Amino acid sequence: TPPAAPTREPPGLKDLDAELPAATPPQTHTIAPTAVPTPLATVRPTNIPTATPEPTVVPVEQIVTGHVVEAWARNPLEIEMLQVRDIDGKVWEFTTEGPIGIDAAHLLVHREIGEEVEVVYLEKDGALIALQVNDFLRQ
Repeated sequence: TPPAAPTREPPGLKDLDAELPAATPPQTHTIAPTAVPTPLATVRPTNIPTATPEPTVVPVEQIVTGHVVEAWARNPLEIEMLQVRDIDGKVWEFTTEGPIGIDAAHLLVHREIGEEVEVVYLEKDGALIALQVNDFLRQ
């Protein structure tokens, strides 16, 4: 019998299995141990006092309600001085640091008709600074 003729594949086709790389095992990651914490050196107590920082004073808004006793204008938009008598009879005196949305003339109307006001204020360097004055209707 004559030897078999070699078979030829069409041009461009190759044995695909021959080109696949050998299978590689899955990658595994090794986690390195973390560093052991180093203990901090302790400080020996001494008789030398350490400085304690002064606490920061944060102004807190407060409210008082009462009847207008007096109101002086600094200019048409600002109040120089406002006095309000609270329900217990204490007279509170306020100043402002700019316009607060109400003028002295309006406050004097409150005084004349006996309508109360609500004053939102801060204490600053011993002075009471009115931030806002509102009409107040006691219920």
